[in-house]
Amino acid sequence: MLRVSDHTLANWRTAQTGPDYFQSTVLPALEKANCRGCHHSNGVAAGTRLRIPEGELSAEEWKQFGLSLHTLVNRTTLAKSVLLEKPTRRVPHAGGVRITPGSAEENVVLKWINY
Repeated sequence: MLRVSDHTLANWRTAQTGPDYFQSTVLPALEKANCRGCHHSNGVAAGTRLRIPEGELSAEEWKQFGLSLHTLVNRTTLAKSVLLEKPTRRVPHAGGVRITPGSAEENVVLKWINY
């Protein structure tokens, strides 16, 4: 199984990432992975820590949601972050692989984790 090293994650720290990066880049990656299919208020993953808001949100609301995902980031060992490990299925995930390890979408999540 492919593992992401902290060295790989450190390389992303120099990338241009900010609060607006979530709505412009991370959210589309999560949508492509269909995370919202289960992680919404009535979804099978509604009881988990990740629940993607429904309906129209302002840019500020999306920014705040993106920043709230810090609870899914392991600051001690970034490569062990739930936000990365679950959708790539490096740890058990009932939804299966939603983001392919080594893909562009995984790189987007890596940048966000390092923000």
